[in-house]
Amino acid sequence: MKKKIGLYLSAILAVLCLTGIDAEAKKPEITRYDAQYLDTQVSVNLQWQSSEAVVLVRVAAGSEVKEIKIDPYDNKKTRSGYTGEVNAVLETGVLEDQESIPYTIQVEDEDGQKSNLVSGKVLIPRGRAKRDHDQWGKEKLEGTSQSGQKDMIEQLRQVTSVLAAPPVILDVTVNNPSRGTVSFKTKATHSVGMREINFRILDAQGRQVDSQQISATGKLWEGTSKDFTLSPGSYSVIAQAVDAGGSTSRESKASFAIAGAATPVQPPSPPVTPPATPPSPLVTPPVTPPVTPPVIPPVTPPVIPPVTPPVGPGMEVNTDRPGLDYRSFDLPAADPNLCRNACAGEANCKAFTYVRPGVQGPNARCWLKSSVPNPVSSNCCVSGVKTTPPIVEPPIAEEGTLIFDNGNIAAVDNNPSRPTVFTINVPHRITYVQNYHWNSAKGSAPGKISFRHADGWVFGPWQTAGYPGQGGVPNAYWRVAPKVEIPAGTYTVLDSEPQTWSHNGANQNTGMTRVLGVALQAPPPPPPPVVPPMPITQADLIGKTWQFGRGDGSVIAQKIKLLSNGRIEGYAHPNESRWGIEGNTLIFYHESGKPATRYESFTRESGLWVIRGPFLLGTGTVHVLKEVPATQQGLPSIGEPVIYTNGNIAGVQNNPTRETTFTIDAAHRVTYINTYHYFNNGKLPGTIALRHGNGTMYGPWQSAGALGQGGVLNAYWFVRPNVEMKPGIYTVIDSDRATWSQNSGSSGAGFVEIRGIKTGTPVPSIRELLTGTDLKGLRNWTIQEWMQLSARRGEVTEDPDGIRFRSETGNTRMGIMQTINADVSGAQKLILKAVVKAVEQRLDGTGWQGREAPVALFVTYTDINGQVRKGLGSMANPPESQADRMFWHGFYYADPTGNSQNWNGAKVNRGSWYTYEMDLMSLNPKPKTIHAVGAEGSGWSVREGKIQSISLKYYGNASGR
Repeated sequence: MKKKIGLYLSAILAVLCLTGIDAEAKKPEITRYDAQYLDTQVSVNLQWQSSEAVVLVRVAAGSEVKEIKIDPYDNKKTRSGYTGEVNAVLETGVLEDQESIPYTIQVEDEDGQKSNLVSGKVLIPRGRAKRDHDQWGKEKLEGTSQSGQKDMIEQLRQVTSVLAAPPVILDVTVNNPSRGTVSFKTKATHSVGMREINFRILDAQGRQVDSQQISATGKLWEGTSKDFTLSPGSYSVIAQAVDAGGSTSRESKASFAIAGAATPVQPPSPPVTPPATPPSPLVTPPVTPPVTPPVIPPVTPPVIPPVTPPVGPGMEVNTDRPGLDYRSFDLPAADPNLCRNACAGEANCKAFTYVRPGVQGPNARCWLKSSVPNPVSSNCCVSGVKTTPPIVEPPIAEEGTLIFDNGNIAAVDNNPSRPTVFTINVPHRITYVQNYHWNSAKGSAPGKISFRHADGWVFGPWQTAGYPGQGGVPNAYWRVAPKVEIPAGTYTVLDSEPQTWSHNGANQNTGMTRVLGVALQAPPPPPPPVVPPMPITQADLIGKTWQFGRGDGSVIAQKIKLLSNGRIEGYAHPNESRWGIEGNTLIFYHESGKPATRYESFTRESGLWVIRGPFLLGTGTVHVLKEVPATQQGLPSIGEPVIYTNGNIAGVQNNPTRETTFTIDAAHRVTYINTYHYFNNGKLPGTIALRHGNGTMYGPWQSAGALGQGGVLNAYWFVRPNVEMKPGIYTVIDSDRATWSQNSGSSGAGFVEIRGIKTGTPVPSIRELLTGTDLKGLRNWTIQEWMQLSARRGEVTEDPDGIRFRSETGNTRMGIMQTINADVSGAQKLILKAVVKAVEQRLDGTGWQGREAPVALFVTYTDINGQVRKGLGSMANPPESQADRMFWHGFYYADPTGNSQNWNGAKVNRGSWYTYEMDLMSLNPKPKTIHAVGAEGSGWSVREGKIQSISLKYYGNASGR
C-alpha cells in the first residue's frame, strides 16, 4: 500500500512539474527587481521579458496594493518578444520594531497570461519604524504561517493555488445601531492567507463617510471593527476581504439607521465640571495603556444674557435642535425672529436653531436645517419648526382632460436638447401644468412655467409649487393651475430652469411636461370623405407590377400583373378570375361574374401607388394593391463642387447624437443634397430641409431613393433644390432622424453631402478654437495621464508664470488637455502656437522612442482619409506603425546621447521661454477634425517643463460638423 501511495505522489509531482514547465513557456517573466524604503514609502523597480506585450503590473508591499496599467507601446520590441521597465511607489505603515516590509510582484500580458509571483523584503532603516494602532478586531487569528520546512508537494500546491479561489466572507452584522456609536462584525476565510479586511460606510446618497482597514495575515479572521461615531440618518456598510495576491471576496452589505443625536452639530456650550458619577465601562483598544486624565479645575460658565426681543409663537426657548444643517450665518442683531424669518423664506428649510451671542462668537448665529432633528434642552439656543399649510394638489380629474404628457418611467438626465411642443386645435382653458425636475435625486426649488404660441405670444410665466417625486425627492414636480384661456395653435413649453429639467431618449430628449385643460368649443367635425376620380390610367395599371395583400399587412401574392386582356397574371383564385374598370373604380371579379373587390381609394406613398378597397364576399376584409418599385439605381452623377460632406466608410449607427451643421462664407446656389439611411436596410425617402442660423427655413424638399452599400434600397435620399442661399451657418433637417446614419467619424452628426455653385463674394473667417488659452486657473482644461482623463493633479501645478509639469519618480506621462471635436475641413491655415520652457531633464533628446520630453504639445485628430490619429507609435528599431500616430512635438535642451534621439522635437535654451508656431494644415494627410489639444511632460524623472499659453487659430472660408 505504501508503495502505491509513493507511486501516486510521484505521478502527481511529475504532472505538476510538466504542467508548470509548459505554462512557464508562455508566461511573462520578471527578469530583475529591487526595492528601497523611503520614509513611509516603498519604491519597487522591475524589468520584464515576455512573448506578448505586458499591460498590467501588480505590486503589493505591506498592506498596500497597486495596479499599474502599461501602454503596449511602452514595451520595447525585441527578437524574442518584448521587454520593459516600471517603477512603483506605495505608501505603507509599519509597526514598532518592525525590521522589514515584505513585497510581491506580478505582471500580466495582453493574452491574460500572468508571471510567477516574485517576492522579497525591503529593510527599514533603524529609527524609522512607527507604531501601527490599527489592531482592532483581531480577537481570533488562526492559520498564520509557521516557520519550518515544507515538502515539495506542499510548495507546489501553494504556488498553484495562490491566485486561484478568492476569499470567502460571511454576512456582516451591525452592533448597537440605535445609538450614535456603531461597530460591525463578520468572519472571512481563505485557503492560502488574507492580507486585509476592509469596512466602508456609505450614507443614503452612496457617499463614503468613513472606513477602516484591518491587517489580517492568517487563513481565518473573525472579529469586530472599531467603533464609528455617526450623525443621525440612514447608512449602509460594506465589508470585503483581500487575499495575499490581491483577489477580493464578494461585498458583504448591511443597512442600518442612526436615530436621535449624540451631540449637537454646533459647537457646545463652555465646559462645566460634571457631578461625580460612576464611570460607564468603555471598551478600549488593547494596545492603548490606561491614561490618568489631568485634574481640570471647575470652570464657571459665562452668564448668557436673556433674549431681549419678544419671542414669536411656535418658538422653543432654551432648546437646541442639533444636526441636519445645510447652512449657517451670523445675525446682525440678537433676535431669534430673524432666524425664523430666514427659514420661512427658503424652500429647503424645515427647522432652525438660533444661538445666542457669546456661545459661538461675539454675534448671534442662525442654523438652517434641511429636516427636523430631535430637540435637546440647552440654554444656548432658541429653535423652531417651520409650519406650512398642507399642499393641496389641483383637482385635475374634476377640471380637465389630458392634453399632453411626454413623461415615462425610464432614467432621466438634465437639460433637454429639444423643445417641448404640443398642439391644440380649439381654444382651451389650461387647468394644470406639471414639469419634472428630478435633478439627480436633489430636486430644485420651484420656478416658473410659461407657454409660447407659434406666433410669439407668451402666456405666463406662472409661479409653481414643489411636490415630492420618486423616492421622496423634494421639489421633483413643479405644478401650477393657471386657469388661463389660450387659443388654438402650437405651443412651446418654457421652464425657468432648463438645466435641471428632466428628459430622456424615450421622449426624444424633450423636457418632461404634463398639461390638462378644458376645451372651450367642440372640435370641428372631420370633413366628409371625398371620393376622387380614379387618378391612375388603365395604361398605368397595365404597365406596373403590384403586390396583392390585405389591410392587416398580410401578403396574398408578392407580384401580380394586370394584363390588357383582363386576366390577372401571377395569382389564380376563383375570387380574382379577371379585372376591369367601372367609372372611377377598379374591380376584381369572381369567376361567377360578381364583383369580388371594389378598389375605390387611390393614394401615393413615397412616390408609389397604393390602391385599397373592400372585399365584397367577406366581412370586414380590405384588399390592398401596392406598386412594386422598378429596380433602383445608385446615386446620380453630380458635377457641381462639394460644399460640405461628413460621410465616411466606417460602420454606422442610427439617430445622430448632435446636429449636422455647416457654414458657407458667401452666397451659394445649392443644387444637390443627399443623406444616408443604411442601418435598417434603407428607409422609404422622406424630406430634407436646411435651416439658417437666423431661423430662415429652406425646404423641406421631397427626396428620391438610391441604392446604398451592398445594394440596400433607399439607403440614400437625394434632392435637387436649385435654391439660392445666403452666407451663414446652416442646420440640416432630415424628416426621419431615427434612421439617419452617423458614427464617431462624423462626431455623431448625421451623414450628408451638399453640392452647389458659389455665387457671392467670400467673407473671411478667423477664429480661436480653444478657450482659456492663457491657462489661468486651467479654465476648460482637464488633467490627463497617459492621454486619458485623470482625477488627480499629480505632476501638474499652477505657478504664477505658467503651468509646471514636474516628475521626480519613475517613467510617467501627465499634463493638460482640452477636447474640442472641431471640423477644420475648410481651413486654409490652422496655426498651433504655444510658449514653453524646458527646465530640467534626465533623459536627453526626445528619448529613444522619440516621444518623451520635459514639455511637449500634442493634437489628436481624424485626417481627410478617415484615419483616426490618437496613438504614439514608437520610432525606435524596430519601428512601430505610424498610421494612427497623433501630432506630438517635444522641447529639450540636452543633446541626445546613446540610444536617445531628437525625433519630433526642437532644441531650446534651458530655462528660457520659447515661442513655437506650427501650421497643422501642412501635415500630410491634412486633418479633417481636431479632437483634442494638450500639453504634457513625459519620460524618466527627474524632469521639469512649463507652458505659459497655447492657442489654435482657424483661418478659412467654410466649416461644418
